[in-house]
Amino acid sequence: MKMAMRIIITFIIGISTGTIIGLLTSPRTGRQNRKKLAKEFDAQKPALEEMASGKLEDAKGLVNSVIKEKAKESKSLIDQVKGKVLAN
Repeated sequence: MKMAMRIIITFIIGISTGTIIGLLTSPRTGRQNRKKLAKEFDAQKPALEEMASGKLEDAKGLVNSVIKEKAKESKSLIDQVKGKVLAN
């Protein structure tokens, strides 16, 4: 999972760097560049939202599994303490 995140982050940094260099050396005006960027962003927005949604669902699943595991551990500890208290 960590390796995948590193790859994604590196990919995003590469795209950002390329975009910035492209914009700075572009023969178009700033207004034209902004319009083009807005249009491209709008085209990519659904894919970005889907990817973010998938990651959110993955995170929710991980959090829920950790919560369930810790709840079981807590119940076990409570039962142990109850047993010791009742034994005394």
